[in-house]
Amino acid sequence: MPLLKLRPWQKWLLIHIGEILPDGSNRFSTVLVLVSRQNGKSVIFNVLGLWTLFIDRGEFIMSIAQDLKTARLMWKNALKLVKANPSLKALLDRVSNIAGAEAFTLKDGREWGVASSAPGAARGTSNKLVGFDELGSQYTTETWTAIKPSLIAVWNSMLIAMSNAGTYRSVVLNKLREQAIAAKDDPDTGLAIFEWSAPDDVEGDELDNIDHWAQANPSMGYGALTVKTIRDARRTMSEGEFKTEHLCVYTPLATGGVFGAGDWEACSDPSNGPRYRGSFISASSERIISVDTSADRSMTSIGIAGWRDDELAHVEIITKREGQAWVIPYLVEKLASDNAAWTNVTKIVVQGKATTASHLIELMEKAGLPVFSLQGSDVGAAAGAFYDGIRDGLIRHIDQEDLNVAAATAATRKWQDLWAFDRDGSPEDIAGLIAVEQAYFALTISALRFGADAPSIYETEAPLWG
Repeated sequence: MPLLKLRPWQKWLLIHIGEILPDGSNRFSTVLVLVSRQNGKSVIFNVLGLWTLFIDRGEFIMSIAQDLKTARLMWKNALKLVKANPSLKALLDRVSNIAGAEAFTLKDGREWGVASSAPGAARGTSNKLVGFDELGSQYTTETWTAIKPSLIAVWNSMLIAMSNAGTYRSVVLNKLREQAIAAKDDPDTGLAIFEWSAPDDVEGDELDNIDHWAQANPSMGYGALTVKTIRDARRTMSEGEFKTEHLCVYTPLATGGVFGAGDWEACSDPSNGPRYRGSFISASSERIISVDTSADRSMTSIGIAGWRDDELAHVEIITKREGQAWVIPYLVEKLASDNAAWTNVTKIVVQGKATTASHLIELMEKAGLPVFSLQGSDVGAAAGAFYDGIRDGLIRHIDQEDLNVAAATAATRKWQDLWAFDRDGSPEDIAGLIAVEQAYFALTISALRFGADAPSIYETEAPLWG
């Protein structure tokens, strides 16, 4: 009996992933595979990875996932297949089990390695094939942006992204799926989508329809995945969880946040293409930066506010990264650079006293940064001013996913006689929202409180944050 017996859907998928063009190159360079959990989607990458390594003689294969444990599991299963085959095992040279640097190497130097989805994980490598598991768990674009260049230098390379359905937080998966569906009728597209899912509008009693289960679970009836196991999951999970995990159906944002219905969306002024922005800060406006950190201290966001030519305020998140150690060096470097977008920054706003970012104030002062501590009643006044600005249409944003999620989920708490945004009580990270809210407040009171002028210091009106 063979060690690995492919199921019908897996065979079909591998055949179509492997379609080639008349010149012998791959038809697809990026492949998105969407299927419910426990259906064996990682087997697809293992088989394709071994073919690429041993037959196509690709020099480097990489397994990536949200965490090293998942990426390591894909790698271990591939190594198990190698060791079980005498012909393949004879070509194996060495195996490294060092945590975070797992790899097995063939005698001619070709290698299969492992990486987590931490930003920068794929930098410095040139990959023939990358398998990205659990793409729906990517809530920022940093890792995805870092991976794509690692394939450019290798001819006929491929990236396979695998996941079950995403939620509103799955910014990379949702965008890639949208692009793939839009290109499905384009014969020249290099982006493929293979999706097994129930209808998008499945609700109520239809959640118990076994035909829908079969649509989303092509391995149902093979091995451990049975009607009974899915029925047991249906009884113990919420409707949203069941739809996402076992019907592979996208779960939209269900809450409305603090803003009035449609108010946040009405202030959206996104770009019309990769080089044209719908909203941007005028060249003659000062720019105010603000820094805030999530309640669990895992992520820090930097926001900005400035005036547009039409005298509306523009706000956006400049960057969002893990932890806080990078914040001071980043700000010092940017403010000392010749990047025109940073030469007119007049203040860096941080909430003072007993917040996850407040200790940065002293570090900013020591670094000579123009920090302004937001304290006392100004904390509540800032939240109220931002709410009013959105309600009255005085603010514009560029439809950033992180801001959209924060605006739709932000909780509030009483602040003296006012209210403020509640980091700890919100279900999502709202540090980016707080950062732009604080920057907007400082911008609106800047002329009165800071005496800032705003000379025009460069000609272009299209800031590039870099």
